[in-house]
Amino acid sequence: MGFLDKAADKNITKLVMQYTGEYFVPEFRAPCRSSISYDWDGWVAADSSSIWLVNKYGARGVQFSNIKLADGSGQYPEGTRGYPLYTFTFDFLTGGNFSIYPKTKSGGEELLSYLTKYLNG
Repeated sequence: MGFLDKAADKNITKLVMQYTGEYFVPEFRAPCRSSISYDWDGWVAADSSSIWLVNKYGARGVQFSNIKLADGSGQYPEGTRGYPLYTFTFDFLTGGNFSIYPKTKSGGEELLSYLTKYLNG
């Protein structure tokens, strides 16, 4: 883990604590956009039980046990506008959904691997 990764982890932990009072240490993080509010831009972070969307304006988290990955999530098909990036849509078990759009291909690949490990397990 490099210096910038440690700084990002520290900042994410600080923002989650500031906005929610929860102590959260990310095992995964990637810069992303999200559908949770108009023009949302920040970080997606996760540990073995939850996923968080964090930026300087707030932090929102959900336990993996309360969401499922929607069909069609993953890498955009080759030849489409978003390729080679990824999109992830999550359905709440109680209704509603939100989407996450990692800003880099590597971030999308890592998030897919992470979600496969914990969300489907």
